[in-house]
Amino acid sequence: MQQDNQSPNADKLLNLGIEQIHNSQFSIATQTLQTALELHQKAQDWAGVVSTLTNLGVAYRNLQQPAQAIVYYQQALELGRHIGAQPFFLASVLNNLGISYNSNGQFQNALECFQQALPYYQQMRDRRGEANVFLNSGISYDYLNHPQQADSFYEQALQIARSLQDSELEGNLRQFITSVTQASREERHQESLASENSVEFYYQRGITLLEQGHYQEALTAYNSAIQLAPEVAEAHQGKAVVLYRLEQMTEALQACEQALRLRPDFAEAQHIKAGILFAQDKLQGAMTACEVAIRLCPTAPTAHHLKAGILKAQGRFREAVESCEQALQLYPEFQSAIELRQVLQPIIQYEEGLNLLDSGQYAAALNMFDAITQSTPEFEEAFHCKGLALGNLGRHEEALAAFETALRLKPTFDKVYANRDSALYNLGRGEEALESYNTLLASNPDYAFGHYRKGVLLDGLGRYESALEALDQAIRLEPNFAQAHLSKGIVLDHLSASQKP
Repeated sequence: MQQDNQSPNADKLLNLGIEQIHNSQFSIATQTLQTALELHQKAQDWAGVVSTLTNLGVAYRNLQQPAQAIVYYQQALELGRHIGAQPFFLASVLNNLGISYNSNGQFQNALECFQQALPYYQQMRDRRGEANVFLNSGISYDYLNHPQQADSFYEQALQIARSLQDSELEGNLRQFITSVTQASREERHQESLASENSVEFYYQRGITLLEQGHYQEALTAYNSAIQLAPEVAEAHQGKAVVLYRLEQMTEALQACEQALRLRPDFAEAQHIKAGILFAQDKLQGAMTACEVAIRLCPTAPTAHHLKAGILKAQGRFREAVESCEQALQLYPEFQSAIELRQVLQPIIQYEEGLNLLDSGQYAAALNMFDAITQSTPEFEEAFHCKGLALGNLGRHEEALAAFETALRLKPTFDKVYANRDSALYNLGRGEEALESYNTLLASNPDYAFGHYRKGVLLDGLGRYESALEALDQAIRLEPNFAQAHLSKGIVLDHLSASQKP
């Protein structure tokens, strides 16, 4: 049943991600496809998993993050082979994996992929696919500074175009080959080879290690990139993310500020800065940075979601819901925004209920708290307020049930005890209240407030000596417990009065 429910949603997200790729919204597409991937995996829809992995590779390749694209293409290839994918799919993934290896400076790996892709294209009699493989193989050899082998593969690609009598294909191939070979091949080799001194190599390695959760190694990679090219803002931004994950907030903020000094309009860096300040509980600074990030890139759903979280922490719940709605307009399947909105809506209802309660509109308040406790049965404050509304309406039995539920959810919910005691008194069940304190204190012997309430209750029952014992215990646990000291004085007066002839 779970598979049936999740798979259609996953397919919708997969199609949305593909559409976003076609619209060049590559960064948003990665978020959409990641969610689709999780749903396909939960549904054990392996064909959907393979397709989603492949499109994640496409998105990251277009984001010029070949190392990340390689990870997804490799996973798609391995799983595709396992489930018996069609030759066309395997050929396409191998070709794209090879292109990503080329972009990442791993030219021998690229050639191996092209060599594996070629038989599939030949098996399918896909001559244009063959031409593409020959072209890409030539590019690999060009980067490896083997011009004769590169020219041989280029010529094979052109021969196929001529044999197909496809002048457009031949023209496109010639144009592409010219653009590849236009610069000095030796210079191209030196610029593109991902050697130990390549800034791009370290930067991409940092991205890959960050995605894999290897934070210390990622930090080393970003530091190496910064050492070689301290003016690259993206490397400082990546370092900030790693330090944030390592919970080194001061250093993370410094890296973020450096990225913004180098590139003041860097939306992602402003977003990270907001997250760091939020983690440090610097809410106003976090809000300022978040609003700048949104102004620079208003179509980023994660920034609107972060703003919602900051607004929630500031107690601005209605505005927080509005920010969640903005995030969901941009990305309707954004699960974190959906969950935050679900958390916020009962809080807003709760505030409305409190206003009704404070203004004496008890029946309306009861309706509000009823709705909250039904939709959010773990909201202990709502049960407490429901009990208050019921008590003011004279419905003490129901009020008692609401208070008991609040205490079951939170046994140390101090302010509920007095109201529960009142409900029991109104029902003529004072001894029952006393027994509940005995049960509570048996499991929470250091709960000073419980001893205090027990003492007050015993005083009301005329059992002054026992009341003093309970209040003394509360004071021993919390010497500065003013209410307990005051109540002790009252009990002593009652005791003294009771002993007079």
